[in-house]
Amino acid sequence: MFVYMDESGDTGFKFRQGSSRYFVITLLLVTDPVPIHVAIDDLRISLGFDRGNEFKWVNSSADVRWAFLRMLRRQEFTARVLVVDKTVMTMPELRKRETFYNFLVRLILTHDNGTIQDAIVILDESVKSKKSKQRLAAYLRRELNTEQGRRKIREVRYHTSHTDNLVQAADMLTGAVNARYHRGNGAYLDFIRVKISDLREWRP
Repeated sequence: MFVYMDESGDTGFKFRQGSSRYFVITLLLVTDPVPIHVAIDDLRISLGFDRGNEFKWVNSSADVRWAFLRMLRRQEFTARVLVVDKTVMTMPELRKRETFYNFLVRLILTHDNGTIQDAIVILDESVKSKKSKQRLAAYLRRELNTEQGRRKIREVRYHTSHTDNLVQAADMLTGAVNARYHRGNGAYLDFIRVKISDLREWRP
């Protein structure tokens, strides 16, 4: 199994200085990423984009967003989403950026109804520093691979988003969720909701 992860929002708590209220983590779960990869390449061609064009929600027009979501809805995958309202988080230990991030990643991977096993988890390489990446990978293996004879996480990898279509797909899914919580526009999420097996609004 391959698990592509993306997030939206920031890990800060200085709301008066512009920290986001919501933090969203999305997991795209797929057993075979090739069909989605090919479908995204085909969409890129149909839209007249260069082969190296990166689909990214924040840089896409409404027409491109809808075209991508229509394509994605036809693919074989499931998604899991965790939405956190940071304004209600009072635990001091979780108000540290890296601790907060690592805890939430573990949370969404743990509460999976048994769907994630022996998974290769793939994250956007641009997200974290080298040391943070190493600490996160070690933390997830330590916290999640606890059952004798069962391994939830096989490996944690980092891919550059502009070269990995599935990382881009996770970004576009997260964008659809983000539009609902940050912008009040639920149309995108309503459309792709059929592919989301679990959307959890977590409060501590």
